[in-house]
Amino acid sequence: MTNDRTIDSRWARAASCGNVPPNETPGMLDAISPVVLRAWGGPSPFGSNVSNCDGPPCMKRKMTERSRRNGGRAPPCGAAVARPPSRSASPATAPPNPAAPIRRNGLRAMRPPTRTWSPIVSMTVPLPRQPSRGQPSPEAACIENRAALDEPRVYPDWHVLHACMGPLSSADPDPDATCSRSDPMRAILMMGVVCIVACASHTLDAAGLAAGVDSAAWKAGVARACITPSDGMWMSGYAGRDRPADGKLTDLWAKALAFEDEAGARHVLVVLDLVGIDRATARAIAGGVTATHGLPRESLALATTHTHSGPIVGDNLRAMYAIDDAAWALVRRDTERLVATVVRVVGEALDDLRPAKVAWTVGRAHVAVNRRANVEKDVPDLRAADRLAGPVDHDVPVLVVREPGVDGDPGVRAVVAGYACHATVLSGYQWSGDWPGYAQIELEKRYPGATALVWIGCGADQNPLPRRTVELAERYGADCAAAVVQAIERRTVPVAGRLAAAFSEIPLEFAALPTRAELEQAATSADRFQAARARLLLETLRRDGSLAATYPYPVQTWRLGDGPHWVFLGGEVVVDFAVRLKSELGPGRTWVAGYCNDVMAYIASRRVLAEGGYEGAGAMVYYGLPSPWAPSSEDAIVAAVRGQVDATGGPPATEARSIAPRPYPDHADLTTVRDAAEPRPIDTAADWQVRRRDVLDGMQMVMGRLPRDEELGPLDVVERGREPLDGCVRLLVTYGAGPGQRVTAHLYLPDAGTGRGVVDAAGRRPAVLALHPTSPLGKLVVAGDGPRANRAYAIELARRGYVVLAPDYPSFGELADYDFHVDSHASGTMAAIVNHRRGVDLLVARPEVDAARIGAIGHSLGGHNAIFVAVFDPRIRAVVSSCGWDPFHAYKGGRLAGWAQDRYMQRVRELYGLDPDAMPFDFPEAVAALAPRGCFSSSPLRDDNFSAAAVAAAEPGIRRIYRLLGADDRLVVRQPDCDHDFPPEVREEAYAFLDRVLSERDPGTDR
Repeated sequence: MTNDRTIDSRWARAASCGNVPPNETPGMLDAISPVVLRAWGGPSPFGSNVSNCDGPPCMKRKMTERSRRNGGRAPPCGAAVARPPSRSASPATAPPNPAAPIRRNGLRAMRPPTRTWSPIVSMTVPLPRQPSRGQPSPEAACIENRAALDEPRVYPDWHVLHACMGPLSSADPDPDATCSRSDPMRAILMMGVVCIVACASHTLDAAGLAAGVDSAAWKAGVARACITPSDGMWMSGYAGRDRPADGKLTDLWAKALAFEDEAGARHVLVVLDLVGIDRATARAIAGGVTATHGLPRESLALATTHTHSGPIVGDNLRAMYAIDDAAWALVRRDTERLVATVVRVVGEALDDLRPAKVAWTVGRAHVAVNRRANVEKDVPDLRAADRLAGPVDHDVPVLVVREPGVDGDPGVRAVVAGYACHATVLSGYQWSGDWPGYAQIELEKRYPGATALVWIGCGADQNPLPRRTVELAERYGADCAAAVVQAIERRTVPVAGRLAAAFSEIPLEFAALPTRAELEQAATSADRFQAARARLLLETLRRDGSLAATYPYPVQTWRLGDGPHWVFLGGEVVVDFAVRLKSELGPGRTWVAGYCNDVMAYIASRRVLAEGGYEGAGAMVYYGLPSPWAPSSEDAIVAAVRGQVDATGGPPATEARSIAPRPYPDHADLTTVRDAAEPRPIDTAADWQVRRRDVLDGMQMVMGRLPRDEELGPLDVVERGREPLDGCVRLLVTYGAGPGQRVTAHLYLPDAGTGRGVVDAAGRRPAVLALHPTSPLGKLVVAGDGPRANRAYAIELARRGYVVLAPDYPSFGELADYDFHVDSHASGTMAAIVNHRRGVDLLVARPEVDAARIGAIGHSLGGHNAIFVAVFDPRIRAVVSSCGWDPFHAYKGGRLAGWAQDRYMQRVRELYGLDPDAMPFDFPEAVAALAPRGCFSSSPLRDDNFSAAAVAAAEPGIRRIYRLLGADDRLVVRQPDCDHDFPPEVREEAYAFLDRVLSERDPGTDR
């Protein structure tokens, strides 16, 4: 079905729920049905029960007055979602003539052009220097026909249907997102809509955005060889095995993927189904590749899947195995064969180079469990209760290689994916690739003829739990493969430009070296592993005369053109390194692989070293190394990575990006500060400023790093249309929020005679950000266009004389298809903060706005986002938050799953295990961080989402800070007798609060 009719902007609906759990479909057709009926041009079969499509909540409402005035038909619903099509429209679904005029409600306008996406061409970066900073991003610079991105779009109505499908998660922290009503016609309409959407989605999304890219300048080649041992080899990974392998579950492989950019630079990735390789083996492979194929060391990456069901290779884990000389001879023989095989496979991949389209994306899997923080036998119950603890990294970076001109699955030649999880499901005596092997098998079934390569991220402290059955290994592999397929089908980002690479071995310090006497004593230990390590180290002492105080640790970085920076680290790396590097360099485009180039030991972070345990100390015995690493090792590795990223075109290594907030045992206690070893009282404004800096650092630990202004590029405001309303005019605008990111918003400009009381002598007006609650309609809700009353604060403030900007939150309104996995932010919350701060940039740049009188207002989702953006933007002098917060311990009894969705702060789960005690910030701190600026907080007594009692309990501590800063009257807390609502009398008081505070100077400042 196609329908190219446009919709009057007055009734436009950006109808997408975004991030919909696949099993949560109640109420879907109630939100879709008005759009379906409108597209079909028929009357509503639901009579007066049809909702006004304010997303799933609308199912609780009856037809609005506007619908009744429309003759009983559903009002127009479902404006074109600003969703970039994955490819050009087919002739059957081609958009209408862009020059043809259109009429809606008696208004004539020219039909706007359909949104088009031009290929990203090359990014020419003279290496090793990086591009000049503060310039437009390569993505923005290389997109042709930029203006076309910002014109109003026309889409077939199935775009709207696709966007409308599905309610929000029931765990959403915004009750405006809830839905409950069912409808007897749902099943009938569901079948038709699902068919329409499925066909349309397949047509557009199967090939992703890469389908539109002419990347013939890039080439790719693939090759593989089976490396399953054919005789009685001993297996690697477990110390308890007492005999060689006796069978096979799956084959083991050496796979290579080669790239060549338009300048002829070549990179080759090799993935081996092995527990790891030692330095000598890696050097032999690299030397052979350079000698035979001319590939420099930095352009060859050797990754392993860390399967514990593969053979021993080289001297890897030598102190673990109690095998005889004959068995070691077999190991040496097979290692030599492996080296020759890999060198040959690299050559075959280079010989296979031919034009290719390369694209990237990021998916999500949920297999790994932090094994340091969870007892294995308790994991099923903890998972069921959503109580798994400890940091994890559930990102699944994906690289897909396609044949040019062949769209969809048949064109896929190679799929590369990574996930941070040990390959330790199996522990028997049969060769197997474990879950990574089964993931590769599943991907190669899904994409016949393609080669799948799976590498392991920073998974040293991550286990697949529960485990120990083949069925579980197959299931985890299938789960990870499904995450890859879903990511590819959702969206892929084309790669073009120049390849760049860096490789170095850095001296990584040991914490201490044993003496000869200590080693001689250990060599007689009853612990065979301690004794084996001592004998290896004594042999080194005899040969070299001393033990080395450092280890030559390999660090490698690739830049894939204008795509991701790919970091390859040696050893078994704990998840903290991925968390830190993504925080400092930006998630999405930062990929961190472990088990690469040399697996010599566990690589523990400073935190894990301090805690000790297997990863922090004990495992060094099995690797035959003299001691744990020095506490300086984490910073040394990160500094090396930062230097390589700088050299290959990323952020400068000298730019401080590390975030390390001081810990506070109770973040709701605002009476102390920890700027020394011990906490001390907050007695002065200067004391509070120290604590406030810790609050902002803590928020960034959860939300991700706040980017600097120079990282965001030009604001580039584009007006896409305007509409006169009663007392104001509404402009539809877009503006830049960072590389490749644009925000859609409504800008309300009061009529000249409106709100004279707020206009200053220079004719300037105050301005506010009006942030919407959770709704598929996004910015339209705050204009009163949804069925829920008491949400029209944007248009009410405009009629009061305020300039108002109402942006869409990522995943709502025209940002319905926002992809949180491939953006540059660690959370949806930080993406929104950046978008909203850019909105302030837009407001203060307008001549009719008084830049000293900026506020923010929001309800529910908008309520806490008004707080968040104001904490990070001092230009916002007053905040109104309705139903926006309570302390984390009070939220749903301390159950924080609602906060851990992709659109909010997934680190709440992945780093802090949904534990309010572990969170590095809390809402009372964030509200206090607004002082001495104004804060009006409304917490209804019958709000079943945010606890009014908990807000009341937190108020005295917050007020103490306001009083300390001389701004006691700038904090107003109200508790109306209602449910999750923003009633008229509270709104009127809030508007008067904005009038007052924005007309005053802040205490102790000249503002």
